[in-house]
Amino acid sequence: MKPKSSRVFLASLAGFILVAILYFDEQNVYGLVRRISSKQEEPTLIRSLAENDEVLITLFSKTTNSDDLCKSMQTLKKVVGSPTAPIIMFHSIDIPAGEKSYFESCTERIVTFSYVHLDLPTGFEPEPDVDYSEAKKNRFWTTTVWTNPALDDYDIIMRFDHDTCFTIPDTTLPNLKNQFLNYHSHYFPGNVELNVKRLNGMYQLAENYMFEHEFRASHAALWQKIEFTHNAIDSLPNFQDSFEVIRKDFMLRDDIVAWHNLLTETAPFPYFTEGWNADAERFLTMAMFGTKSSIDTSLVPGYMQKNLAGGKRHNKVCS
Repeated sequence: MKPKSSRVFLASLAGFILVAILYFDEQNVYGLVRRISSKQEEPTLIRSLAENDEVLITLFSKTTNSDDLCKSMQTLKKVVGSPTAPIIMFHSIDIPAGEKSYFESCTERIVTFSYVHLDLPTGFEPEPDVDYSEAKKNRFWTTTVWTNPALDDYDIIMRFDHDTCFTIPDTTLPNLKNQFLNYHSHYFPGNVELNVKRLNGMYQLAENYMFEHEFRASHAALWQKIEFTHNAIDSLPNFQDSFEVIRKDFMLRDDIVAWHNLLTETAPFPYFTEGWNADAERFLTMAMFGTKSSIDTSLVPGYMQKNLAGGKRHNKVCS
C-alpha cells in the first residue's frame, strides 16, 4: 500500500491535470493532439495553443477595383461561422483616409489596414524594364504572408478577393469544418482549373524535391490530377484562386517553409524568371504535404466568383 503522502501527491497531480484539461476548451485539446502528431517544434506548438482565432484577409493592390471589393465585403455577412472575425486589408499601395472609411462602411466587421512592401527576394537581380508586380504578389501569397506580424494573433485565415461572392449563409466559414483540416478551397469535382501560365519546370522541381527529400506526395488523389494534367497538356491544376481557408501553423511547418523558400527565395528565382505562381503552388503544396483527411475540396454552397473581366458581377446576389 502506498504511503498517504504519495496518495495525496498523486491525487493533487490528477486534479491539476483535470483542471488543465478543463482550462482548454475542446477545440484546443484536439488542436494539441493534432499539432503533436504533426511533430511541431515546441515554440510553434506553444504559439499555436494560443492562436485559435479566425481572420479574413485580402490584398489591395493597383489592380484591385474598390467598388468590387466593397461589394465582396458586403457578402461576407453571409459568412456566419464567426461573425465577429475581423478583416485585415493588406495593401501594397497607399489607401487614402476617405477610401479606408469607405471600406469600413462595407461591412459590420472590424477592418484594419496593414501596409506591405512587396519587394524582391534577397539575391535576385531584376532585369531593367521588367514589371515584377505579379511575381511580388505571388511571392507574398506563397511565402511572406505567413510571417507577417499582422497575423500574429490568428491561426485560421480566410482569404477573399474583389471577385469573391457569398450568396447564402454559411455556418462554418471562416472556420474549417474540424480540427484535423488544414486547408479548404472551393473546388468542382471532376473539373481541373488550369493555370494560365506555362510554368516550365515547376512540376519537375516538385518531383525532384520529393525524391531528394525521400518522400512521396501524401495526397495521392491530388497528385494524380497533377500528373495527368502535366502529361496531357503540360500545365498544372489550380484550386479556385480567390477564396481559401488556411491553417497558418500548417503553412509554417518546417518542411513546407523549406519548399516555399525554394520557390521564391532561392536562385534561379523561378517566380520572377519563369512566371510561376501561387495558384499552382497551392495545388502542389496540398498534394505533396496534405492528406485526404486534412484537405477539404468540398463545394461551398452559395459561393460565386464574379467574372470581372467579362463584366459579370451578379449584382442581384453579390451586393
